[in-house]
Amino acid sequence: AAHLKRQIFVEGLKRKPLVFAFGNSKISGAYTFSLPSGWTCPGANICLAKVNRETGKLTDGPNAKVRCFSASQEAVYPTVRFIRWHNLDRLKEAKDTLSMANLILESLPADAKRVRIHVAGDFFSQDYFDAWIQVAKEKPEVIFYAYTKSLPFWIRARSIPENLKLNASIGGHWDSLAFEHKL
Repeated sequence: AAHLKRQIFVEGLKRKPLVFAFGNSKISGAYTFSLPSGWTCPGANICLAKVNRETGKLTDGPNAKVRCFSASQEAVYPTVRFIRWHNLDRLKEAKDTLSMANLILESLPADAKRVRIHVAGDFFSQDYFDAWIQVAKEKPEVIFYAYTKSLPFWIRARSIPENLKLNASIGGHWDSLAFEHKL
């Protein structure tokens, strides 16, 4: 019965655009958006952990000194893992910056005032990073914020809208860029 219930959930999810959640115990009053931990974290180093999409088995990265909390969630809660992979699958289907931005805009809850980008996951490509810049430009009344180790994408961006608040997260492959560029 549990397997059938999960299959029905997954089939229903396939028909949805991106999935945003509303708040959690640490983030009240904001929507959140997440992707699979580790798999979308090109800059992760001491916190790198990945959870197998199918089995839920968690594997730490070679330099792991701390366990990624979000990866732990994916290992324990299959529904969380399915939603995060669904979001990544839909974004990869979009393929380019404009298509990704349109998908995010289509999926963004109409009443969103604040959005935490990536409770889990990170900016996995320049196109994806640039898509969020475009979304912020299209929605100047919404505050978007993210913690990121994907510092090269941030540095390459031409301009960051004022309503997109980025914070460099230390513990990654590109920590020196945070200091060098005063991020």
